[in-house]
Amino acid sequence: MKSKPYTGLIIALLLLGVACVLGLALAQGTALSVRWTVYLFIVPFAMVILTQVRSSYILFLALLGPLILLENSLISMRPLGPIYVGLSLPLTLLLLGIGWSRNAVPLPDSKIILLWLVIIALAGIGLGRETENLQMAGRLYQTLYIQGGLLLLLGRVLITGVGDLENLAKALITVALICAMLQLLFLRTGVPYLQPTYNEFQLGQATWRYGGPLGNPNSLANLFAISGSLLLLLFFDTKNRVRRYLIGALGVTLISATFITGSRGGNISMLFGLICVLAFIRGRSPWRVWALPLLAVTALLAAQAIFPETMNKSFERLTGASDTVRMEIWAATVELLAEFPMGVGLTSEVYATELNRIRPGFFYANPHSIYLSVIVHMGFLGFLTMATLVGRGLSDGLLTVRLSGIKSFRPLYAIPAIGLLVFLCGGITEPLFSNGHKLNNVFWLLLGASTRIPELVRTPRTTEPVK
Repeated sequence: MKSKPYTGLIIALLLLGVACVLGLALAQGTALSVRWTVYLFIVPFAMVILTQVRSSYILFLALLGPLILLENSLISMRPLGPIYVGLSLPLTLLLLGIGWSRNAVPLPDSKIILLWLVIIALAGIGLGRETENLQMAGRLYQTLYIQGGLLLLLGRVLITGVGDLENLAKALITVALICAMLQLLFLRTGVPYLQPTYNEFQLGQATWRYGGPLGNPNSLANLFAISGSLLLLLFFDTKNRVRRYLIGALGVTLISATFITGSRGGNISMLFGLICVLAFIRGRSPWRVWALPLLAVTALLAAQAIFPETMNKSFERLTGASDTVRMEIWAATVELLAEFPMGVGLTSEVYATELNRIRPGFFYANPHSIYLSVIVHMGFLGFLTMATLVGRGLSDGLLTVRLSGIKSFRPLYAIPAIGLLVFLCGGITEPLFSNGHKLNNVFWLLLGASTRIPELVRTPRTTEPVK
């Protein structure tokens, strides 16, 4: 007997409705907070619905939406014994189960697994140094490295064809556009929706700079940069003129939002990402290149017309004197690492304490660079291991496609590698692997997807048009 495809989904929706009613009734009867109502009733049944979803776009959105928009912004992680539980860990495990039950995707090769295990071991040594901040260090160890490996696997198992790569990009772009809309609301109302923390006294610009769910304008700008670069790949891939116009309008939105953040690093990352896309697809439809400066000028004019005061402050910040504070932080960090070549530790507390010890009165919570942050966490050996793993992902994501000679080439194959390159560019001046613990999730997911590219280009079905 042939089963009806929507039966499970209908049942799950009914269960979710019952859960909402029971949750609200319990909240009113016992003065239970709305947050705990969500925890205890709605989230589990929402996960039941995901087991019936077939669209990889919805699955990626169900992962990236909560991880970037909700976790540590609206819903906190709570300790449960030695592990921390929020939305990320249950969602990742659930989607891994869904992916492996549907797709016959092999594990990464032994070299990738070995590199990740070495990273886990070296980060574990850093965890062992945190005798006074063991709880926070354990959370960082889980969030940055253990869950990172799970997300790497997830990036593989949910990618079965070029259409899934497109859906990964669309999900990330959707989240970025939601953040851009939250930025618009902030500039209009002054209310920092879903923004977890912002130290106005330290930065002095909280009245016009919005970090959103990422908690930091620089991290938010780099999210826009990654998404804007992937949007350009979608632009080059589509043949539909109406869709191109829509993508152009969305591109104007993301470029404008990046300008408004006032982030030098974010704007450089956006430019770097767009150049990387053009370099990768050179020789293919070069007549479209004129669209890039047009989009940039349109975005500038639109942002200036809608938010003149904010844009003036952004231009003043972007064109002002170079930031010498970061150079001082980098120099102090290098001096510290000369004393601790095997790493300092995982938490900002131990880093700040040691930094202040060698330079009294010099207080900073992180090295303001992803590369220095990794060395602080795991030492130079950890940095070399991480660099080898990322280099393998970039090689799989770019060189394999270029050298494969596949007849039905599509720019979408470059989605994971382009996203990684933009992330690494932004990480030069920002600790994106740690800031808000949001973009590190995107990093690991893209890295996992990038390791799937060699298998995809050898699979005939991936060269078929996406329906």
